[in-house]
Amino acid sequence: MKRRLLIGLGMFFLTGCSGVKEPDVITVTSNDPAEVRKIIAEDQAESTKDDYLNHTYMEENPVKFDPQQDLATLLLSYSWNNESYIFTFKPDSKIRTTMFRGSKEQRWDTENFANYQVIDDTTVKYHINGNFRANVMNDYTLTVKRSAEGLQLEDATVNPPYRMELSPVKRLD
Repeated sequence: MKRRLLIGLGMFFLTGCSGVKEPDVITVTSNDPAEVRKIIAEDQAESTKDDYLNHTYMEENPVKFDPQQDLATLLLSYSWNNESYIFTFKPDSKIRTTMFRGSKEQRWDTENFANYQVIDDTTVKYHINGNFRANVMNDYTLTVKRSAEGLQLEDATVNPPYRMELSPVKRLD
């Protein structure tokens, strides 16, 4: 008997006097479909507002383009996504790069990332600005191949060859 009493008192002191706190639960007060849709939409907006990336911009702003247009018109008519940056070719021969970092408001632009020059309908040269180290390439002569999905640019004169796949998106201004 004393043994049971001691075990009971020991358990009481070891576990404490407070009751176990139940985890918070969501209670549904009505099954109104409009209210349920509103709650789901708010929840989705909260969970996705920090996930706005270049790929999101591309999905929201798809374009159809005619790959048969001349190269200068193609470059100036759209912005071009390469999965890392969105390139916008400007009429003053400069390239602006854009990166979305979590939301539309967290847009990071580099206004003068590079200068470009259209040589002919299959060749474009560009110079990346700001590379002052001897071991960093900054001048490329790119051969342009067109497809229904976008442009493929390649400079085979460097080792390893420099390649970019660009998909058109609505122009960022």
